[in-house]
Amino acid sequence: MSKKFILILILMFSITLFAASTIAAENGLGADLSYFEPTYSDTFATDPNTPYIAYMDPAPGETDVPIDTDIYIEILCDSGIDLSSILLTVNGEEVSPEISPIAGGVALFYDPPEDFDYLQEVTITVEACAEYEPQADMGVDLTIFDPAKADTMATEPQEGCMETQTYSFTTEPPPDASPKILLGGYGDTYVTSEEGGLFTINALIADPYGENDIASVRLFYQGLPTPILLYDDGEHGDFRAGDNIYGFQLEIPPGMPAGNYLFEIVAYDENGNESDAWPYLTIKDYDYGDLPKIPTLDELIFDYLNTQTEGEPPVILYAGFNDTEITTEEGGHFSVLAWVEDSDNMVTEVQIYFGVLPTGIFLYDDGEHGDFNAGDHIYGQTFDIQPGAPAGQYLLTILATDEAGNVSDPWPYFKIH
Repeated sequence: MSKKFILILILMFSITLFAASTIAAENGLGADLSYFEPTYSDTFATDPNTPYIAYMDPAPGETDVPIDTDIYIEILCDSGIDLSSILLTVNGEEVSPEISPIAGGVALFYDPPEDFDYLQEVTITVEACAEYEPQADMGVDLTIFDPAKADTMATEPQEGCMETQTYSFTTEPPPDASPKILLGGYGDTYVTSEEGGLFTINALIADPYGENDIASVRLFYQGLPTPILLYDDGEHGDFRAGDNIYGFQLEIPPGMPAGNYLFEIVAYDENGNESDAWPYLTIKDYDYGDLPKIPTLDELIFDYLNTQTEGEPPVILYAGFNDTEITTEEGGHFSVLAWVEDSDNMVTEVQIYFGVLPTGIFLYDDGEHGDFNAGDHIYGQTFDIQPGAPAGQYLLTILATDEAGNVSDPWPYFKIH
């Protein structure tokens, strides 16, 4: 290699070194690297990671969740989780879950003390922060940091906290979410074969879990559907619109044969569920589920106008099995109500019959037999039924008798006199 070439290489190296030194000086670094000041990001100085939810059960948006569900949530964070920072709420109330370590984080397990309601939207919120530990001394003078920023890092490690996570799920519908016909009857209807008369039929109906979303109420005769619908619009002998009392009226012409006629009523909701047929006592072969939203008769106001004259028999305006729930396997609760009016207010007996046979089961208006208030003309009886009753529909009859021995028309029949 020639001496000339070597001199050229040395000259080029010198120029490169001088240029690098000049650029460093222009950027305030200088050529002496001992003056380099290290910088740390706020995240690294306070919390290298933020917790996040890796798994939730029930899942967000899940439906048909069992009402006795537990809540399980996994939270992960590489730098650990500050257990004291964990906050779990269920429907706005802070709860105390069991916290267990898992790989990379913790698991929250919460067993609610009571079951949720059917079709309930349950809202969950979760908060957690990373476990913040002061950085080890690496030989760096921390006084070079801005004191204000140092105070923030020492007291507000929120940069290592997850944003509040909110999600919800919906529980399952009840085993039997069908409408329920609590009471029904013909009010003060009086029709004769000779003169005819105004036929009125009413039914008090509730849809336990469907916000009373009754779609239709149909009249049946001898088990067959008729084109007749009952309405809750205040224009069909149903008292007032929206009071859960459905009605239908029809002027019956003279000439109809005298006798007892048995009609049935079935209610349908917007989800396609149908009620048990009124007026039967129905024993089912499966569990009803709870029925917390059914209104009771004493919450409703009836505008009955008593048109009877003295000496006439009692009239059973409306009757039914109210909130009765009976299954073959578990038995259940029997409840019957009857609204009885008498022109002389001298009703002495209201009894249930099976066919033409008296059962010895009497209804009372004393406020002690599920009949609301004493003297309100609502007669009732309630007791428990033991398991084992065969499933099916049972037609029971109610008769009211007054002091003069007058006997009402048999409920649930429509009678043409």
